[in-house]
Amino acid sequence: MSKKEASTEPMHIAYRPDGIIILSLNGVFSPDQDSDVMNSIEEVIDESRFLIIDLSNATSIDPKSGMALVLMAGKDLLARGGSLVLCGTHGKVRTMFDMVGMFHVITHFDTLEKALEHVWESKAYIHRFDSSIVSNGYAV
Repeated sequence: MSKKEASTEPMHIAYRPDGIIILSLNGVFSPDQDSDVMNSIEEVIDESRFLIIDLSNATSIDPKSGMALVLMAGKDLLARGGSLVLCGTHGKVRTMFDMVGMFHVITHFDTLEKALEHVWESKAYIHRFDSSIVSNGYAV
């Protein structure tokens, strides 16, 4: 799907073969989309421990519901031993995330490529950690 096609839908989910899921939010994210996006995030979290939210095509996000959604997803993934990474924030969206200090609690990268590199490194570390627990006889 081309970038132009992806931006016509409010949300697009890409399931990668490496187990990383990319949720792209496009255009204006408003409270009336909360339940659809949250349901999608909950489904994604059940399928993978690694989620990247790509905001490169997002033009506006409701401060209250958008922030809550990102924080809840991050908290759920962290509890499952995974990670949430944001990428591509710009303009009003980036300003809002900066103002509330979101980048102090959620990892962020300017590009999807950098976000993927970070998640690959995280996955490798978590895999080594999980393997060492199992090899030492501890239940995971």
